[in-house]
Amino acid sequence: NVTSIGEYAFYGCSGLTSITIPFVGEKADGTGYTYFGYIFGASSYDYNDFYVPSSLKEVIITGGTNISEDAFSGCSGLTSVTIPDSVTSIGDSAFDGCSGLTSVTIPDSVTSIGNGAFWRCSGLTTINFQGTMAQWQAIEKGSNWDYLTGEYAVICTDGTISKADA
Repeated sequence: NVTSIGEYAFYGCSGLTSITIPFVGEKADGTGYTYFGYIFGASSYDYNDFYVPSSLKEVIITGGTNISEDAFSGCSGLTSVTIPDSVTSIGDSAFDGCSGLTSVTIPDSVTSIGNGAFWRCSGLTTINFQGTMAQWQAIEKGSNWDYLTGEYAVICTDGTISKADA
């Protein structure tokens, strides 16, 4: 039933390795500050990499309707992110520069992935898509959504798609 999280709620949690949060940013309704670092004290997404603890490797999101533009931009220490079924869109540059990200779980509720959403995610090896290959292909993907990523595979419920075919 959490509807908002304060700006410094997790400030200084330097030993945090995993976090389960109800949404990304300040408010459950997607208003206010919509980047991940906000709850660690970052004043804008430009400071995600400075305020989000380098020990933090896994983020599990349990609610919200979208992952906003630049939400996790620069969070280079993250290795795994799980997005819930309630999310329908992943914004432009949402994971830009998440070079440590090796896997992401995307639900079949997602209908759009923005421009440069996974740009410079050089460690990305696995996209776990919770739908079929046809559903993955039907997602509207912005230009360069996967530019400078690793050689990932999209693992769907009925097969696997290589980066070249994604």
